[in-house]
Amino acid sequence: MTFKTEKLFYQFPYGKRAKTQFEKREGNTIALARSIAYPEGGGQLGDKGVVKYQAITLPFIDTQKSVGMGRSVVRKDFPLINVEGEVRLTLAQENFDLLPDSGEIEVEIDLKNRCELTISHTISHVVYMGMTELRNAVPETTFGCLIGNEGGRFDVGVEKFLEDDVKFIKLFVENSIQNKDKVEIVEIPGEPECRIWQMNGISIPCGGTHLEALYDVGDIHIKRKGKSKGIERIYFEIKNVNLTPLLARFQDKLV
Repeated sequence: MTFKTEKLFYQFPYGKRAKTQFEKREGNTIALARSIAYPEGGGQLGDKGVVKYQAITLPFIDTQKSVGMGRSVVRKDFPLINVEGEVRLTLAQENFDLLPDSGEIEVEIDLKNRCELTISHTISHVVYMGMTELRNAVPETTFGCLIGNEGGRFDVGVEKFLEDDVKFIKLFVENSIQNKDKVEIVEIPGEPECRIWQMNGISIPCGGTHLEALYDVGDIHIKRKGKSKGIERIYFEIKNVNLTPLLARFQDKLV
């Protein structure tokens, strides 16, 4: 059967463990009926963690959305997005072979990994806001982004960012942190997987995991590189990441 995976990571943003039915798929992956693990999307890497089946505990190394499943949402006010598809976990071959073709498992996410990605993804939007303050063509000329555990990057087709521009972006982010700016996630009516990140009147379509408000997340570093002719790359890095306030929000109960 094909699952229309229930997105527990939206229903329980501070949940870390969940029971679910699963079925094996190709490529050492298992499809889930319901998932607390967030799949890669919007530049954010997928969750890692462990799968518990009977008396064995097996690590999973990635979470992905299925390709070519579900349905496409086409709207003028939102990027093309695929919804209602399967969420799949990737296991190493030797661990994949220990599971039956289907059954019930408990999935537990790696909380440190999730919190790092959540902080990094939230800060990425603030960096992007700072870039857009300087170059209003940034949203229309963004070629790519990557969000990792302690930072990320944006590739944009705009005029070169100068040293003072890089300083401005850093100060923009630090001011937002100092002000403890609030983040709101809004769902498009009738499309719970179409989500919009909002802060200080700015809206960015995004279904990733985010802080509810900024706090002192660590030391922010911003760098610039000319990736190729006409394409600027802005890096951000978060050193000495402060996970404690976010880790405290997560609950150990099974969902």
